[in-house]
Formats: sequence, C-alpha cells, structure tokens
Amino acid sequence: MTAMQGKILRLLLENEGRVISAEHIMSKLWPFTTESEVSVVKSHISSLRKRIVAALGAETLIYTVAGVGYTVHSSSLAPDKQAI
Repeated sequence: MTAMQGKILRLLLENEGRVISAEHIMSKLWPFTTESEVSVVKSHISSLRKRIVAALGAETLIYTVAGVGYTVHSSSLAPDKQAI
C-alpha cells in the first residue's frame, strides 16, 4: 500500500459510515486540487479495493455512493448516506 493510499484509507476509516466526496479527500490530502485530479482519488480507491480483497479474501470495505463519494462500511448493515 502506498503512503497516499494509507492516508485515504485512514480518512475513510475515521469517518466510517459517512460518505466522503472525492473533492473532500482531495482537499484534506493534497495541497492543491483541480478537476482532473479527482480521477487520481478514483485510481487510489480502485487500488485500495483490490488490496483489501487480496488481503482479506473478502468483499471490499470501500463502497461508492454514486454521484456523492465513498464510504467505508465494515459491518453487514447498509452504509449511512450522510455526506461530507
């Protein structure tokens, strides 16, 4: 896992059950943001999902809420739709 992937995962875990937008992730972890850089978050999330599946041999803990952002949900309950 890269350092940035670790930071993203930590941010999501600290906000478990809340939906975090890619823009919020960018504003917290990158010193500057542009629209094109939001795709970088998507790439990191994709890599994190693959690593989680490989490490745990289970479904990912990171979910996408279409048009809103990402959430980490470690229990079997449906993710909370509270957005940041």
